[in-house]
Amino acid sequence: MVIKTILFDLDYTLIKTDEFKELSKQASIIRMQTEAMDRFKTKIPRKLLDETIDSIRKEKTSNYDKILDETAAFVCKSLGITDQVQIDMIATAGISGHHMIKNAYFAFLYEEVIETLHSLKEAGLQICLATAGKTHKQIDKVEWAHLTNNIDLIFVTQQYITETGTIQSIELKNREFFDWILQKIGRNPNEVIMVGDSYHNDIEPSKNAGIWTVHLSRKCSAENIKGEKTDYLVEDLSTLPKIIIKINSKEQED
Repeated sequence: MVIKTILFDLDYTLIKTDEFKELSKQASIIRMQTEAMDRFKTKIPRKLLDETIDSIRKEKTSNYDKILDETAAFVCKSLGITDQVQIDMIATAGISGHHMIKNAYFAFLYEEVIETLHSLKEAGLQICLATAGKTHKQIDKVEWAHLTNNIDLIFVTQQYITETGTIQSIELKNREFFDWILQKIGRNPNEVIMVGDSYHNDIEPSKNAGIWTVHLSRKCSAENIKGEKTDYLVEDLSTLPKIIIKINSKEQED
């Protein structure tokens, strides 16, 4: 059999997620500071906003929808601002800053992504996402990045949990998640290849499901060791078409 479907992780595989998060945070901080100063003549220290956002992200993950609302509430109250209207206006300013950066989300695609996806599509491959997180948020990211025409199907851990009634964190992928995807797309494991940056969340569970694996370990990544579940270790996505040709040739020889 030959490879028919390629599964991609999204964050840190297709998207420079850290850069997006940092720029979004800084835009939110500036907008919150500006709103507080211009409307209410109140100075909010940048450090206080920065540390509060980081603290909430760490406790509740970046998937949490109320990070900026809770940041504004905590910071304002610590500065003696108790008027809920003022708190809401400062929070809304921060959300506005986030949306300004979100509108340029496509600019955070890794440099080789578009050319690689086009090459894979031209080769007739089905391209899917296998990503962890909240369904609407991950699907939205595909829209923000203008990848809708390049991605055939999107599989998110929250979808799997909702459909199967499984009790687990939406942040984690396991073998059962990949078994579920195989059933959804009607493929045998050796017809599918998974590409992701996390050995434990992308490579290990997909390989346990019998899927071919490509561990993406960019030069900036700490995960630069080829684990036992990894078929291929790459520094960027540009070599994927050649890897698939190699696998297909090997399968045909066998």
